[in-house]
Amino acid sequence: MPAPKKYPDDLRERATRLAVEARRDPVGAVGAIRRIADQLGIHPEALRTWVKKAETDAGERPGITSGDAERIAALERENRELRRANQILKSAALSSGGQRSSAGRWRTVGSDGSAGNVGCGQAGSVATVAGR
Repeated sequence: MPAPKKYPDDLRERATRLAVEARRDPVGAVGAIRRIADQLGIHPEALRTWVKKAETDAGERPGITSGDAERIAALERENRELRRANQILKSAALSSGGQRSSAGRWRTVGSDGSAGNVGCGQAGSVATVAGR
């Protein structure tokens, strides 16, 4: 759960808009962020971060946009989830009696203790290779 926001969204948007407009004016650009932050009761570094993010999202500054960052974070979460599920499936397969041979094939152990290698043929069908 994300931390609660210290500043309301409308104040954040207003302050960002004012700072971006002030930075475009060459006369008022120097110290614009600190001046606007003081006037609105915002910490200057918070406003500076918001302005950088707004400029990046608008394409005025190089960097990863907010939408791309959210998409990357979602893909990383999905990747972690899939890796975890894959690990669970691998451990379940190993504990259920099948063992993987060094050739990458699953080795089955019969009730009489005999072992057989099972692999896929050219057409993708499963065939018993040895041990029957």
